[in-house]
Amino acid sequence: MIKQNFKKIGVIVIMFLVSNIMFCQSDSFQPVNCKGGKTKVVDVHSPKTNRVWMDRNLGAQGFAVSSTDKKAYGDLYQWGRRSDGHQCRKSPTTNSKSRTGTPIHGNFIVDQYFPWDWLTKSDDNLWDKKDGINNPCPIGYSVPTDAEFEAERITWKMNNSIGALESPLHLTLSGYRSHSDGELSSLGVYGGYWTSSISNFSNSIALLISTENAYVFSSVRGNGFSVRCIKNN
Repeated sequence: MIKQNFKKIGVIVIMFLVSNIMFCQSDSFQPVNCKGGKTKVVDVHSPKTNRVWMDRNLGAQGFAVSSTDKKAYGDLYQWGRRSDGHQCRKSPTTNSKSRTGTPIHGNFIVDQYFPWDWLTKSDDNLWDKKDGINNPCPIGYSVPTDAEFEAERITWKMNNSIGALESPLHLTLSGYRSHSDGELSSLGVYGGYWTSSISNFSNSIALLISTENAYVFSSVRGNGFSVRCIKNN
């Protein structure tokens, strides 16, 4: 009886210690910087919307001087994930979906089956402006909503990559990574930018830019798109 009680107490102690270790790891998370290093925070004011944005994509080395400026491409995030290293353009892939919103690795999680998410159970709140635990933006900034991106898009002189570049945000055709295999594609052809807004079927809203047009659309969360942060009001 004494031995059995001791075992039970030991299990409780171990569970308590593991729980606290996991909490400490989560609480002390340090963002992973990719090849471009830590993103410099430089504000740009959009006069027609009176909003302040970062002048470059997360992971970019500077603001864009052309639609195909590679130094301005930056990183590619799966929707809802923090800066754990998966956003690096050459990060390794894994087909093991995460059970939590904070994977303990920095691999790009690929998925070839519905709903094409990196999570086993989709979570709509990971990038929520108020309660999102995985906001990848600097303190005081957040991933824009679809309405905030749309407010900018309708002010462009041309509804395509030219208008996107000539806008105060200087958006690029930075390509994307596929949810199915993690392959990088469409550099200089398309630019995908995540919003924090959710859609149906466990999708989220993104802004797509090409040489022909620009529009918001519903995308699966396993895709890797650019992130441009907006300053909180």
